[in-house]
Amino acid sequence: MIADCDSTSSNRVDALLSLRGVACLMVILAHCRVPNDSIVFSIANRSINLTWMFLPYGAISVWIFFALSGYLMGKAFYSGRYRYSHRGVLQFWRNRAVRIIPLYAFVVGFEALFMHPEVLRLENWYVLGRIFTFTYQNFISAIGFNPTLWSLSVEVQFYLLVPLIYGIVRSLTTLRAIVSVIALSLWVVFLIKLNVWNTGYPAIISSESYPAIHWYMTLWCSLDIFLLGFLLNPLLKRLWAIKLPLSISSAIFKAAAVMLVAAVCLLGAHIAYYHAIPMQTDPMDAVRMNIFGLQPLTAAVTSVFILAFEWSPSSSRPRLSRGAISQNPLRVLEVLGNLSYGLYLWHYLILRWIQPLIAAPTELQAFVTRFMAVLVLSLIASTATYYWIELPAAKWKQWYG
Repeated sequence: MIADCDSTSSNRVDALLSLRGVACLMVILAHCRVPNDSIVFSIANRSINLTWMFLPYGAISVWIFFALSGYLMGKAFYSGRYRYSHRGVLQFWRNRAVRIIPLYAFVVGFEALFMHPEVLRLENWYVLGRIFTFTYQNFISAIGFNPTLWSLSVEVQFYLLVPLIYGIVRSLTTLRAIVSVIALSLWVVFLIKLNVWNTGYPAIISSESYPAIHWYMTLWCSLDIFLLGFLLNPLLKRLWAIKLPLSISSAIFKAAAVMLVAAVCLLGAHIAYYHAIPMQTDPMDAVRMNIFGLQPLTAAVTSVFILAFEWSPSSSRPRLSRGAISQNPLRVLEVLGNLSYGLYLWHYLILRWIQPLIAAPTELQAFVTRFMAVLVLSLIASTATYYWIELPAAKWKQWYG
């Protein structure tokens, strides 16, 4: 992950990898959950509650993951890494399996043996069946198995569709055709969401789990996020072909994209704290705000971020190393990006284990202790499994390929 490096080439940060690391950090912060009304300042006899700023909306982080995944899976084909052939498609699926399954199976096995042994009983095997067929949703049983696994199920389902999507859109060569397909894709998914909304209207009011099961945790209602990221590839390819210049400087575009991502994360945190999570508004308004507001907004803003940093093909950067980080400290975010898969899988198990052990004079102190303990232990666990599981699997993939 980190080695010594003397390269003198451009040492710019890998923005997409760093964004993935920051999004993972926000998920951990959200799950550790700061207590309500615990960070309040009094200025000129006026109380200012800033607690919401430390409670990210985890859904936004997951949607950022999906948009990045859509772009990167498309890039794998558009860059020529995989050919659109029987062998190329099988190689793509094999490499995705080698990337996902080893650590996934290890963490699931660890949790089944040491935290939820009841899942090994015959009557609960269906839970493991859903986990290993990547159709898992944490509402399917009362066991309470790692709830973060649902997003990996959605990711893997998308991987199965990637070659089909590429086969459909790979012949697009004009800006008009590309933009038309993007608009059509978004419209079709909007209609799917609208159908979920209309058919589930009574259940949304009476069942807290209905929106999660039929919207939040399904591929079809997140497909617009994946597709928007995926279709940035032919768009960028065409923009490069016609050598369309930026109307503003690259640095300003990148800075604006970073600020947009930060703004949508803060907006999501504010909405979640004051509306969505406590349901201070009508449940229908909260769900509608997410389905038709925050989700597409996050997809659009993440796409702008990708465009900003991928518009101009970047020169080669030195591999991540102590020397590279000392020259550009922002590259430490890439460490989080490299460890993000392990962090995402491990942090919730560690949180459940450590939460009953923490005692502090105040709820805020307990939160800070909980967050720091979960972060440090998750970093240790994810670093260990990165070197013992993820890297050996990657080397096997390279050798076998």
